[in-house]
Amino acid sequence: MPGFRRGRRYVRSDGEGQTFFNLYEVDCFEALVGQDYLNRPIAPTPWTKRAVQHFRAVTRGLCGVAGSSGIGQGGTIATLRIAADAGRDEELRAHLLRGAMPDLLIRTGGLGVHLGCTDAIGSRIETAEKRVRSNPTDITSWILLAEGISQDRLANGVRAALADDWPRAHGAGRGASSRYLDAGSDLPADGLEARLSPLATPRLGRDGPPRAKSVARNRGAAMYPNTQLLIDGKWGPAASGRTIAVLNPATEEQIGTVAHAGTADLDRALVAAKKGFETWRKVSAYDRAKIMRKAADLMRARADDIAKLMTLEQGKPLAQARIETMLAGDIIDWFAEEGRRTYGRVVPARAENVYQLVLKEPVGPVAAFTPWNFPINQIVRKASAALATGCSIIAKCPEETPAAPAALFQAFLDAGVPDGVVNLVYGVPAEISEYLIDHPIIRKISFTGSTAVGKMLTAMAGRHMKRVTMELGGHAPAIIFDDADLDQAVSVLSTNKYRNAGQVCIAPTRFLVQQPVYEKFVEKFIAVSKAQKIGDGMDPTTTMGPLCHARRIDAMEGFMADAIKSGAKVETGGKRIGNKGYFFEPTVLTDVPTNARIMNEEPFGPLAVIKPFKDFDSAIQEANRLEYGLAAYAYTRNTKLATAVGAALESGMVSINHHGLALPEVPFGGVKDSGYGSEGGIEALEAYLNTKFVSQLSM
Repeated sequence: MPGFRRGRRYVRSDGEGQTFFNLYEVDCFEALVGQDYLNRPIAPTPWTKRAVQHFRAVTRGLCGVAGSSGIGQGGTIATLRIAADAGRDEELRAHLLRGAMPDLLIRTGGLGVHLGCTDAIGSRIETAEKRVRSNPTDITSWILLAEGISQDRLANGVRAALADDWPRAHGAGRGASSRYLDAGSDLPADGLEARLSPLATPRLGRDGPPRAKSVARNRGAAMYPNTQLLIDGKWGPAASGRTIAVLNPATEEQIGTVAHAGTADLDRALVAAKKGFETWRKVSAYDRAKIMRKAADLMRARADDIAKLMTLEQGKPLAQARIETMLAGDIIDWFAEEGRRTYGRVVPARAENVYQLVLKEPVGPVAAFTPWNFPINQIVRKASAALATGCSIIAKCPEETPAAPAALFQAFLDAGVPDGVVNLVYGVPAEISEYLIDHPIIRKISFTGSTAVGKMLTAMAGRHMKRVTMELGGHAPAIIFDDADLDQAVSVLSTNKYRNAGQVCIAPTRFLVQQPVYEKFVEKFIAVSKAQKIGDGMDPTTTMGPLCHARRIDAMEGFMADAIKSGAKVETGGKRIGNKGYFFEPTVLTDVPTNARIMNEEPFGPLAVIKPFKDFDSAIQEANRLEYGLAAYAYTRNTKLATAVGAALESGMVSINHHGLALPEVPFGGVKDSGYGSEGGIEALEAYLNTKFVSQLSM
């Protein structure tokens, strides 16, 4: 075969004397011709026959496209597909694991895909991208770029396979193949596209949404996906074909698109959710838990890749994005196990032969609406509670950050959740919420967002007597008494103030400090604020990324203008950083009057207001002054005082001397205008369950 090139050797025998060989490049070719490199016959076995079938299917077109590169590429993809299929074929998998599977995966492919080549791959992609930009009609440059992108995906597949994550390895192999074929799609019709397009088919269905065909400019991410709608177990575009642009908040550049759902799409999702509910409610809690725990494992295995997507679209530092993704696994696990314990009860009867049963049943299809600040954390709580109790769900997730939630739902699909049980749409929030909440198929609504919108949605649901869970805005007070450990208080509070650039509903926002330690606390907090490293979340040294979109910049500047006009003192920060990217300085304000907007409206950004107080009563009065009641914090070494402040604060959650909120097993919700119901703990499941009483007389 022209262009054929021999690779490195790896030959060993099993206990029966049969020859094992790595299915990379030379070995795949040898399997086809039935001889090894010394012209010795290779005894056919069931697994070698399957390998040959895979290799033929994958390389039928590739070998004629790029010469030896095509052969190497085909061998690599075939290897990973065989590895993935081994995850479903226990006999084949056991045979491979007894032999050369670990080494096979490390050394797979003639293109040098292995665990130690990540930096080299990144360099190759950059070099090829420069060549393409300088001469977009050069076919060789496109092929080099395609190979580099494919290598990056296959390296992820190798890691996944070594971690025993077969679905992810399989997806990486498919992704590499598609990228190799799609890389020339931006060329003129008479270029590489004309030669490759017959081989490139869209990857729809349960394998996940098709990927974007443009190379992401952010180093570290091979591609950013064009996110589609998930309806009835299949990914696809909106019926209208409409899309919404997705921007990187660190650069303000478009990195992809998300499908824009219309009424026709919502109708399909509603029918699917109804069908999915009838299927899922009949699955035992035990089996539902097994599927959910598999999804949790997949989220952990894919955390690195998902975190990159989240950082690209939302802006938070990569480390924070990875923590959020890993926490999703814990949340799914906890709800899966708690779903097995949704016990009813037997009520002792007053008469003989009468049984009085209290049963818990799933409420029905759920409509869930989530914001962009925690793209996965917000929806995984709602979806997990719904799945654990036997409900189906239609999630309307944020258009600003669509890829991360899509990755979560793909994990549910890959884990075995039936078609129609989980559905994901994007579009105009007001249009989707009004249509879904009013529809008779939907029986439960869960919303996370602003208080104003939450009140409107609650009123809509009330017209139809539908259950609601509302996790709304906050303006969390943090009370620091004069006996507090100031270093501990500053460290914990500043971390949670500037986490996610302050775009956190439970972030401390009003810092109330007792007069004897006020000046010292302000000094320490200013120093920590100035020490924040602001930058692109993909930079590992960044501690605070950009705000999510331009609207937040406008909001911060509005708060600052009003505070300064009201007489506040800007101790540090207060301005936008540069004119590219939505970066804003960590800001500390003092001498802020009570009538300033920032003392009464949730800032949802990196603005900290510090005010002194005289005694316990004045601190509690200010802390409880607003109609918000989501989270509150206090710091004191006095146990009696800690108990008193915990009892006095009008808040759904209170954390004293540490940050102990938002764990899966504890309640998460507010009081007053901060919402209704819980997104955590056993309380979260109650809103997804109907209570049925059955009284039965035995005849």
